[in-house]
Amino acid sequence: MDLISVIVPVYNVEKYLKKCINSILYQSYSNIEVLCVDDGSTDASLKILKDFEKQDQRVKVFTQNNAGVSVARNHAILEATGQYLMFVDGDDWIDFDTCEKAMNLARQNDVDMVMWSYVREMRNESRPKQIFQKNHLFNEKEVKERLYRRLFGLLGEELRQPENADAICTVWGKLYKRELVCDRNIEFPDIREIGTYEDGLFNIRVFENVKRVFFTTDIEYHYRRDNVNSITSEYNENLEKQWENLFSMMKQHIKNKELGNSFLKALNHRIALSMIPLGINSYCAPYSVVKRTFMIHQILKKPEYKNAYRQLNLKYFPIYWKIFFGCAKHQCAIGIFILLFFIQRFRGKS
Repeated sequence: MDLISVIVPVYNVEKYLKKCINSILYQSYSNIEVLCVDDGSTDASLKILKDFEKQDQRVKVFTQNNAGVSVARNHAILEATGQYLMFVDGDDWIDFDTCEKAMNLARQNDVDMVMWSYVREMRNESRPKQIFQKNHLFNEKEVKERLYRRLFGLLGEELRQPENADAICTVWGKLYKRELVCDRNIEFPDIREIGTYEDGLFNIRVFENVKRVFFTTDIEYHYRRDNVNSITSEYNENLEKQWENLFSMMKQHIKNKELGNSFLKALNHRIALSMIPLGINSYCAPYSVVKRTFMIHQILKKPEYKNAYRQLNLKYFPIYWKIFFGCAKHQCAIGIFILLFFIQRFRGKS
């Protein structure tokens, strides 16, 4: 049996960690190694990991000073010895037959990667998230046009669900052939430079060399959304600049790889849609309503955003997003601020 290296970055998740590690160790597919990297936790997370390491020789624990999830994952990748890689975050968990099903599909379909759906685990309910509606084997052409390109942004009918813009970008919910990552020395980028989307940039580099992917609805990853440490609406004063770096890196990648106009258009759509989280970030700033509205206006009048909204066709969006992005098109910052008020109210109740 091929060995799967399961990589688990850990930071202050003592409340959830045992469930996570047990879900991996009690897999129906036993030929695994569990590479846990404690990222300078200040709670009992490291002690819990050390206890697992003593109990099961498949668990290997590494430590580092707090440097973020990207550095933790990169550390584990260097230690991985498996023919396949899988990522699980320390506050999430997987079904007992996840590894077995993924390995069977990888072998049966001779693919570079297996992808699957996930469940958002809220405090009082579970919400399944289907990335695609049925099982599908993606050939090389489809991988480029429907998966690789989508990492840059949505096109056409995909814009009907802008909330799914990043549904395929995560590194969890996937089984990777080792050579896609380790043999090409692919690493996660420094999150301090880009703010977010480290998974997406990692996968952009991985998908350069992916030929065949099998997607299945039969496996589920459990993505915890009730962990207050992993969900935050705190203001990040650097986010706008970080995302400028992110978009610049993505644009440069398109140019270097000569990926074409569809990729550039998808990236412009990503820039346009980024007004949602950027707007929320401004809304959460510790300033007056007037100043926060002005901050939103300053973003909207930037050339890259004006260009993105010129290319954005509103016909695909549901009515509430038509209103939101219609305000963005016309640089109506006060309208966006009011809509963000209701978005935040809704998020607080969900």
